Amino acid sequence: MNSSTIHLQQLCASLGFALPQGLLDVVSPVDGEWNAGFDPASPEAVETVTQRAAQAFCHWRNVPAPRRGELVRSTSAISRSACRVSCMV
Repeated sequence: MNSSTIHLQQLCASLGFALPQGLLDVVSPVDGEWNAGFDPASPEAVETVTQRAAQAFCHWRNVPAPRRGELVRSTSAISRSACRVSCMV
């Protein structure tokens, strides 16, 4: 266990709760129904993803605004289409 994990565990303990162990459940706030489960990421994995996101942002902010808008609109259209398909099932 690394020092970041130990520090996080100590911080949580001082606030009166423990870090979850094992699979985490995703539950709907609407009806309490279980939706999914996932393993929590390690501090190292979180650090890696955070660094990659920061690098991606450095690239993204140099993309001209009209092009960013076009990409966001395309992505949302794909997402809406996928949602319509999943709602039919």
